[in-house]
Amino acid sequence: MTTKTLRKPASASKALRSTPARIFLSYNWSDREVAQGFAETLKSAGFEISNPADSIEPGQNWLLVVGQALQKSDAVVLFLSSAALRSEATTHELDYLLSTKKFKDRVVPVLLSSDVQVPWIIRRLPIVQMRNEPAEDVARAAKAVVRELEHRL
Repeated sequence: MTTKTLRKPASASKALRSTPARIFLSYNWSDREVAQGFAETLKSAGFEISNPADSIEPGQNWLLVVGQALQKSDAVVLFLSSAALRSEATTHELDYLLSTKKFKDRVVPVLLSSDVQVPWIIRRLPIVQMRNEPAEDVARAAKAVVRELEHRL
């Protein structure tokens, strides 16, 4: 895990928060099992999970549902895999995240494989790296994500 010190936004103090922080999970469908493992750890740590993939109905406007979920979220865990970086949906989410002031210092990228070519714009962020096969390393990496989120929110 890369460790960069980030300033905490004054408006997001834990002491002032009356409801759990809502975390949006951005992942490719092929990474769903890993994302679900992270979701369980985040829930155990007291975060609320925003995962529109679990609730979208056939015929619904996917972009609208995702956009609404992002607007209601406090931070994002961005799962980076080769499949995710080839995905148009991930590209749209990433464009939104990096251009929205609300998410400054509130995006936690998780690198699912060391062979993924991380886009230059994401390299400036502290990245949590999976060290082993996802099934073996979810617990450790998810705890690292919890620490990053607690630091930022």
